[in-house]
Amino acid sequence: MRMNITPELKKWLTQELMITKDVAALLGVSNARVKALVKDGRLIPIKSEEKCTIFLRSEVVILKEELRINRSKFMKKDPKDK
Repeated sequence: MRMNITPELKKWLTQELMITKDVAALLGVSNARVKALVKDGRLIPIKSEEKCTIFLRSEVVILKEELRINRSKFMKKDPKDK
C-alpha cells in the first residue's frame, strides 16, 4: 500500500529533514565532526541507522548559532579594538 503524501507535507519533509552531509555543509564542519557532536550529545538525530542519520533542520540551526557564539568567545581580539 502506497502512502498518499500531500504536497505540503512533502515540501516540509524536504525542507526540514537533513542527513549528515547536509548538516556538515550547513555547519561548515566535516562529517566526522557531526558524528562527534552526536556522540557528545550536542546534536540529537531523529533517526539513526548504520548508513543514514536524519536530523531536523531547526535543531541544526540552533546548534549552528550556539557554535558561532562559542567560537566568538574564544576568538582573539585585536588590541586596537577597545
